[in-house]
Amino acid sequence: MELDIEGIVIRQTPYKEKDAIVNVFTSQGIATFYARSILALTSKNASSCLMYAYSRFLLSSHGDKLLLRKGELIDSFYNNYESIEKMTCLGVMSEVVFKIAGEDDGRLYAFFLKILNLLKNNFDILTLLCIFLAKAINYSGYALQYEECIQCSSKKNIVAVDYNLGGFVCKKCLKTKEVENNLYLKIFRYVFKVDIQDIDKNILNKSICMRLIKEFLAYLKAKFGFYNFASETMFFEIFK
Repeated sequence: MELDIEGIVIRQTPYKEKDAIVNVFTSQGIATFYARSILALTSKNASSCLMYAYSRFLLSSHGDKLLLRKGELIDSFYNNYESIEKMTCLGVMSEVVFKIAGEDDGRLYAFFLKILNLLKNNFDILTLLCIFLAKAINYSGYALQYEECIQCSSKKNIVAVDYNLGGFVCKKCLKTKEVENNLYLKIFRYVFKVDIQDIDKNILNKSICMRLIKEFLAYLKAKFGFYNFASETMFFEIFK
């Protein structure tokens, strides 16, 4: 059986001397295949399997495994490799996808591909990562309420976000948390609500983005039972 897939390489794990196991994020979820001699200098398929490459792959089944027969590079996004900030952002995104992606994540895949293109054009890194994590939460099965109070469904006097309760809280229902500033609440709502075609329309406040990225990663870890995301330590060190 042959399989033709298209997607973004989010992990490449060396195996034996010149082989690798490659994980590709596609519109149907994560595909994993074995690539023989992919690490050899003479490999014709090497460029298609580079990290964050957007490629088309022809695979064949071998028992319970998929083997790479041919890779075709669509876009390497090569200039993203020139920035440690961009690569660290993509590292966080890839790890989140690898750990939480389900069988049908076409919407999140579309955002990942859009963000790759926007990073190539040097759009604001923190804005893009903040939006991506919001979408990952939205599509994970643990969506947060960003339109009304999670307690009473009121759309008025929203004053805080309670991650334990699951989203916005109004003044009447607020008990243990402090009132947030209005800009934080507006950006929180924006990153969850913004459509894919509009994510490059606004550059968001840096300090609020950093705070939300920390909160979103903590929320995902709590909901999925992870101790940490390995990439987040480097990310926060670079963007401190």
